[in-house]
Amino acid sequence: MSCQVAGVLSAYPLNTNIYIDIFQYSYYQICLFIVWHNNPFRCTAAELKCQPDAEPTSQKNKNKLKRLKWKKRRAKKLYSRNQRKAKKLQSTLVKETADDDDNVKQSLNETRAKALAYLRQWKRARDNWKYNKNLQKWLLKHAFDENMVPGKSFARLVLYVQKLSGSARERLVATCERIVSEGQANDTVAEQDTSNPEPNSVACSRANALLASLNNT
Repeated sequence: MSCQVAGVLSAYPLNTNIYIDIFQYSYYQICLFIVWHNNPFRCTAAELKCQPDAEPTSQKNKNKLKRLKWKKRRAKKLYSRNQRKAKKLQSTLVKETADDDDNVKQSLNETRAKALAYLRQWKRARDNWKYNKNLQKWLLKHAFDENMVPGKSFARLVLYVQKLSGSARERLVATCERIVSEGQANDTVAEQDTSNPEPNSVACSRANALLASLNNT
């Protein structure tokens, strides 16, 4: 047995440097363990296993926050867009209404000018004059308004209606009689109540003038 040990030792000669290195390495590991154990911020294996789960939760919260912010921005954009559309629609409607009013005024002015020219031509140049039913209806409709048919034109109209016949003449007589009767009723009310202003007598005087002209024929 001693011979065998001697053989082994002779085969593996003693090297003190190896044992010194092993001792130093072990001492170094022990020091590291002591430092880690005394560290208040150390993490256990269980805590290390839980750390990967914390990151997805945090990322989920971030995504949720981003989603909420995106919804707020989108709602704000939609509200602003709807406001712009409403303002644009309102301005368009206002412009269209103004254009319609201008068109109505322009059309009325054009018709009025044509009707007065029609009446003037009947008086001054009857040879070149041509009957126009629409212009005649316009004149008879606005005959009681001095703003639409001024004084000189109304004087021509008084002569013009003498040639009326048929339903046009009957309608004009009925209109004149109604205006005269309403004017007389208004005069009676005005005499009883002096606080009310006197009614406009232009329509009544014109109705009487037209009736007198119609009765002379």
